[in-house]
Amino acid sequence: MIDIDQLPKNPALERWVAEITANGKALGKVAGEAGLLLRVLRLRGVVVTAANEARILAATETAEIERWADRALTVADASDLFVEP
Repeated sequence: MIDIDQLPKNPALERWVAEITANGKALGKVAGEAGLLLRVLRLRGVVVTAANEARILAATETAEIERWADRALTVADASDLFVEP
């Protein structure tokens, strides 16, 4: 049997694996924050349309979700999350 720890290292492959891993973690964080944002809206009694939910779940940037989360504490309509001040 081959001991993979004894094989030569491939720096390009290691960089690629690190990049893919970091990307996956970042997307997982955004997905978790999006889920929490939807939960906050629903617990506050704010109606979330399918279009609103799709837009929130399609977000890929943490900063965007965080801006929406700040607004989620005061909006009466989920569409207002997306209105830039």
